[in-house]
Amino acid sequence: MKNNSSVCALPFSHVAVRTNGNFSLCCMAYNDSKMSYKNSSITEFWNSIYLRKVRILMRLGIKLSDCKVCYKEEKLGIKSHRLVENESWCKDNSKNDIQEIFKVSSLTGRVSKQAQSFDIRLGNNCNLECIMCQPQESSKWIDRGKKLIKHLNKGSLLYHQWNDRVKIDMNDYSWVTQENIWSEFMSLIPYIKTMVIGGGEPLLVKEHLDFIKKISSEQDVSHLIIRYHTNATLYLDDMIPSWNKFKKVEFFLSVDGKDRYARYIRYPSNWSVIEENLKRYDNLPENYEVRILYTVNNINVSHFSDFVEWLISMNFKKREKFTRLDEFLIIGFVHWPKYLSIVNLSLEKKEKAKEVIQVLIDKYDDLGVTNYKQIIDTLSNPLNEGELKNFDRFTDSLDKIRDIKKEELV
Repeated sequence: MKNNSSVCALPFSHVAVRTNGNFSLCCMAYNDSKMSYKNSSITEFWNSIYLRKVRILMRLGIKLSDCKVCYKEEKLGIKSHRLVENESWCKDNSKNDIQEIFKVSSLTGRVSKQAQSFDIRLGNNCNLECIMCQPQESSKWIDRGKKLIKHLNKGSLLYHQWNDRVKIDMNDYSWVTQENIWSEFMSLIPYIKTMVIGGGEPLLVKEHLDFIKKISSEQDVSHLIIRYHTNATLYLDDMIPSWNKFKKVEFFLSVDGKDRYARYIRYPSNWSVIEENLKRYDNLPENYEVRILYTVNNINVSHFSDFVEWLISMNFKKREKFTRLDEFLIIGFVHWPKYLSIVNLSLEKKEKAKEVIQVLIDKYDDLGVTNYKQIIDTLSNPLNEGELKNFDRFTDSLDKIRDIKKEELV
């Protein structure tokens, strides 16, 4: 596949909906469009001035500020969401050049076909307060954040950041309760090939579960792939009959470590519950695909090798669908907040982590683990001393208001 430094397949085939109902290019976009379910619809957004302009600029080879997260990852040696989606589009459409995507739109940026994939973040209702999240992503962080700022220096940037984050209007995140939204999705089902569903925690959202049951009973969904991003704390037996009717159901299970690492990073998760649910997901029928997503941060990077060893020892059956281990256990990276990025570890910890990861790669080379070299490449980037100090300030304050401390992660 030929590369283009600015183009991405998603604006020509995809719509993302943020937790607050705002429409966006994708889940990684730095900004959103200012259009949302408050003032518009997905159908109106699809050929809006904003989205047509994005397509035109990409055709001209101009990089967009909205896409800077992917550009940054690529500069760090990470295979970005943009590159992954471009490869996927070329493969699905039997193309060798991503610039073939321009043929689906006019010179004015209009695309006549409906969007074929959606990424829907169903509000911020969640049962966890993951360390890399904030109230916009998890309702649990509202109260915890208010407690946190009491332990931060009032003159610090961290204090002002968190003081702003806790001041959210929960009404902005209740859009999933609007019946007209689900009616629009119902009308789009014949055109949709893939629907990515996240949150918050999507398996907590009753409106979405009712929607899945409704479309699976009233429409033909045998062409439709659903992909869930879920924290593996929940397993819903009653949804199996409905999910069985879809072409495929994919579960990306966000697990960032085991035992105390799981609890510290995705607080207050219970590792025994997660481990049991992983076994249950592993026993789902053939049309279910399960992967584990490990989000690498400066707390769990040193734990990654231990987690891989545990995962291999479990002999999950769903892993057999993949020719490579790094396709079953996928890694992502925390870029924000910056103080949780592995870029901002001390030099001593970076060198130790790189050494451990390299040993892991050498040991399991035959299983297909070369993608994990991205961890080493990312660790090789220069740190920001200020963010390193912010990490200590943040975790020291957090440890005062939770029942687990980072010193316990040994």
